[in-house]
Amino acid sequence: MRLLFSKADHVQVHFARLNICRASGVDTVATTIRVLKGKLLHLSQNQIWYGSEVSWPEPVILHAGPVSMQFLDGEIRHITIRDSEIINRIYVAVRSSDWRTIPSVTTLITKNISHDAFRVVFKSHHAEQDIDFSWQGSIVGKSSGDLDFFMEGLANSTFHKNRIGFCILHSTKEFVGKPCTIETVDGARYSASFPTRIAPHQVFQDIRAMFYEAAPQLRVELRFQGETFETEDQRNWAEASFKTYCTPLIEPYPVEIAKGTVLTQAISLSVAIDRPYTAPSRGPSTTSGLLQLEGQRRRIPKIGVACSSNPPSLSPLVVARLRAVGFSHLRFDLSISNDSISRLILAVEDANLLGVHLEVALFLPEHREPFLQSIQDLLKNLHAPIIRWLVFSGPFHTTTEADISLARGSLFQLAPGAEFGGGTDEDFAELNRYPLPVDLLDFVTFSMNPQVHTDDHETLVQSLPMQYQVVCAARDLSNGLPVHISPISLKPRYFSHSPASDSSAYLSSTRDPRQSSLFGAAWTVASLKNISQAGASSATYYETSGAKGVLATQEPSALPRQFPSVPGTVFPLFHVLSDFCEFDGGETLSTSSSNPTDFDGVALQKNGRTRVMLANLSARTQRVRVQGVPPPDSVRYRMLSEDTAVEAISLPEQFRDVRRMHAGIPSPEIETALPPFAVATLDFLPAI
Repeated sequence: MRLLFSKADHVQVHFARLNICRASGVDTVATTIRVLKGKLLHLSQNQIWYGSEVSWPEPVILHAGPVSMQFLDGEIRHITIRDSEIINRIYVAVRSSDWRTIPSVTTLITKNISHDAFRVVFKSHHAEQDIDFSWQGSIVGKSSGDLDFFMEGLANSTFHKNRIGFCILHSTKEFVGKPCTIETVDGARYSASFPTRIAPHQVFQDIRAMFYEAAPQLRVELRFQGETFETEDQRNWAEASFKTYCTPLIEPYPVEIAKGTVLTQAISLSVAIDRPYTAPSRGPSTTSGLLQLEGQRRRIPKIGVACSSNPPSLSPLVVARLRAVGFSHLRFDLSISNDSISRLILAVEDANLLGVHLEVALFLPEHREPFLQSIQDLLKNLHAPIIRWLVFSGPFHTTTEADISLARGSLFQLAPGAEFGGGTDEDFAELNRYPLPVDLLDFVTFSMNPQVHTDDHETLVQSLPMQYQVVCAARDLSNGLPVHISPISLKPRYFSHSPASDSSAYLSSTRDPRQSSLFGAAWTVASLKNISQAGASSATYYETSGAKGVLATQEPSALPRQFPSVPGTVFPLFHVLSDFCEFDGGETLSTSSSNPTDFDGVALQKNGRTRVMLANLSARTQRVRVQGVPPPDSVRYRMLSEDTAVEAISLPEQFRDVRRMHAGIPSPEIETALPPFAVATLDFLPAI
């Protein structure tokens, strides 16, 4: 017997006192509630789902004989024969001199589409600061299954670039360990395989063509023209793909592109199917998804938050709300620049106000002794609740034996119980490439974000299982040392291995409006699940307040058009972190989603209670069954969704107070309908 939680049940609980109105128009929903000194707060559906009014278009399905694919914004995705994906994605990237990906605006010129062939022509324009580059693309799919993708680009200004050209992604899910043959630019061929372990450096180099068997009796030939290509393992950046790209990194960069320069490249794909061909079975289709609770248990990681990048003083309301989350620590970045030594005093005060420990990321300069002495002089008379030092140096923010030895010798007496660790303040890639002084470390650390290379929803969702993999890989590299992930952010914090200036371009590059959205909340649930199951000891998520925080500041947004937010509100992910931290000291139970790119969930246990947090990672309603929960006496639940979002961000204390109760549960199987990007928190309560 199943218990079905319906949307109507929850609306009845939460909205007896709210005024809900639905505006006319396609995909437009306005929710109204009287908050903030009697003013009306209006949020559209896009703002609730994505944090801004940006529209995310639907892909066009194309067919080339037996090959199907999706066309979206000047790229093609999920190139598939029956159920076998032969290429995950082909797109053109424009990367600036500091490795920022320059976004594009794509305009369709013409399309001719039949049931087994097509021709699409379009134009893409990349413009930001001094970069102005446009290109015309044509994609031709033939009834034979062959595919040609051609681009011709023009520099409309003179600028410096690190990369311009095609990128081809192969999914790690499909291609880990798969053999292939590489043809080099001089015509030689050699046998190789896509790596199983995360490869620290380029997997294949000097590529002109690639040959592989995507599935039994399904052979693929992929050819490149106009540049030399090589392949890297993007699991280093918690991305679920192997990327083949140009120009090889051994070549000098950045390179000046003069105005008027024309660049041309082409990709050709051909397939051969030996008859008879039977696609691999994907199992029976189901009308609902399943989240299965399994047996493996791990201690719940400690969850912290970082100081705001542009820190105002924390107001009493902000302090009260941050304390209510239940964070274990506050991260502060300490370097020789940006007055950070004097700001350390404020960080100590904030940590004491919040009742949490202090995690200090220490960036050692070239002249270290005076810097360390200034820290000693500052902290010797302060009661700084420091729990650990993260020690880094150099352009890649990594850790050497000398770093740890010097920091431990200079700073140990300031907080005798604090641990000293290192690794990198950047992505797992740097941890994977630089040797760790394991014998001198108390723990290993690195940071994570899901969009080093691209920023679409699909990439962010596909990155989530990779978080599990990189945490496990970090534990292997460190011989089992505790892993502290610090921080986890939605956007990269570094470009060209140094923080950029406070320009509007930098702010846009490091802030994501989805931070304040339901998507951000759902993504955080799945992230917590993956880092917990991988055995992370702690994780630092986001910042205290602001565009990269867990709640909005009490001042208007610095970039209101790109990052609209309502002063004095919390972001939906505030509730996710609060629900997770309530079980601090307990255990996580491993969970398995039948379709983790659509939905996922984390299961927690403490003092006989079980909590399951379910997240819909898609823009369509998901019906999800939960199995494996110990038989409860009753179930209490709360739904964070489009219908409850305004109350959740405006009146968080009130929202957290109201939960729907169902008593007398006859079966441990629960089924619930999750609206788009919704998060359901289910508490299974034992009999008293």
